[in-house]
Amino acid sequence: QDTDVAVVPAVEEAPRGFFESFRAAAGAAAAAFAARVALSLPRRQAKRQARAAGGAFAVQSSSAVSSSNSSFLGSSMAGSVTVADAPRTGCGASSMSMMFEKFSEKALKVVWNAQEESRRLGQSAVTTEMLLVGVIAENSGVAGKVMRKYNVTVRDARKSLDSIIGKGSGQVPSEIPFSPAAKKYLATSIKQAEKMSAKTIEPAHILLAIIQDKNEGAQKVLEDLKVDIEQLPIDILEEYGQKAGEEGKELVGVTAGKGAKASKNVAALEEFGKDLTKAAMEGMMDPLVGREEQIDRAIQILARRQKNNPVFIGEPGVGKTAIAEGLAMRIAQGDVPIYLEDKRIIELDLGMLLSGTKYRGEFEERLKNIMSEVQKSGNVILMIDEIHT
Repeated sequence: QDTDVAVVPAVEEAPRGFFESFRAAAGAAAAAFAARVALSLPRRQAKRQARAAGGAFAVQSSSAVSSSNSSFLGSSMAGSVTVADAPRTGCGASSMSMMFEKFSEKALKVVWNAQEESRRLGQSAVTTEMLLVGVIAENSGVAGKVMRKYNVTVRDARKSLDSIIGKGSGQVPSEIPFSPAAKKYLATSIKQAEKMSAKTIEPAHILLAIIQDKNEGAQKVLEDLKVDIEQLPIDILEEYGQKAGEEGKELVGVTAGKGAKASKNVAALEEFGKDLTKAAMEGMMDPLVGREEQIDRAIQILARRQKNNPVFIGEPGVGKTAIAEGLAMRIAQGDVPIYLEDKRIIELDLGMLLSGTKYRGEFEERLKNIMSEVQKSGNVILMIDEIHT
C-alpha cells in the first residue's frame, strides 16, 4: 500500500552555551531599554501634569522654587531654565518659555521670595500680594531704589501682608503653585519689558505688571505702605531714563491706575445700593395698591426717636419689598410728613456687598464705609432685603 510520508528535517542541536549567551544579551538589551525609559519618564510626566493642570507653571532652581504642575530645572538662579509643555491658555508654553529664559537672577529671586512668604504664612498658593512682597524683599535694582524712596521696608510689607491674608491652614504643599492672578502678572511682566525695550525681565517689570490691576490685594499693601500708586510708574520710568508723564503711563500700560483711584471716590452707597426714591421719581416703579396701612405704620415707626427700625415679616411673595418701594413712591410724590420729605430710601444689595470679599476684614470695611456715608448724609434710610439670610 502506497503511503504519503512527510519528511521533517532534523533540527540541529544548539551549541553548548548558546542559551546562556542569548539570555545575557537579552538582559543587557532590556536594561538599556529600561534606562532610556527612565530617563524620558520625568519629562513625560511633566508634560502630562502641565496638560492636566491647565497651564500652571513655576520655577525649579537650587533654591527649590517650584509648582505642583510642571518643573523648570536650573543649576542656579541665573542658570538655564527648561519649560514643560503646557496647553494653549492665556499663558501658553511659548510665553512661559520666553518668560523664564529672559528672567534675570533678581527676577527669579523675587519668585523665590514670594514662595517663601507663602510657606511662612502656611498658604497653599503664591498670590499677587506675595509677589509684591517678593519684589520689596529683593530690594535691588530700579524697583528697590524706588521703594526706598517711599521708605518701604520688608518688615512693614510683611506686616501688611499678614493683616490682609492672615495665616493659612499650615498644610503647605511641597511644591507651591501660583494663583491665576500671580501667573497673569508674571506673564504681563514680559510685555512690560518689551514695551520698555528691556533685554531681561527685572523686578521693576513685575512691579509694573502688579500695579495695573485695581482689584488685587497688592494695591492694599501699597496703600498701607503709603506708596503713591499714581506716581510709582512715573518714578520707575524716570529711573530707567525714559519719558514720564501721561505718555510714560501709557507706555507701561498703567492707565488703570487712574481707574483704581477714581473707583475709591465712588460712594459706597452708589456701588452697593439702589436708590428707590430716585427710581420712583424717574417713573421706574409700578404703583402699589392695598398696602396703605402697612406704609402708614412704617412711617409712624420711622418717626420715633428710638427703636425706629421697621421690619416687614411675611411669607415669600406677599409684597414685603413692595412696601418699601411704596414708601419711596410716597416720598417722591411728597405725600409724607415733613420729616420724611428729603429722605432717600436706598436698598442695600447684600450679594454685591459680599462679592469679592476674599480678604480678612474687607466686608467689615465696606459696612463701615456705608454707615459713615449714611451718617454724613443725614437723609438716608437703608432698606435691607432678606435680612434674615
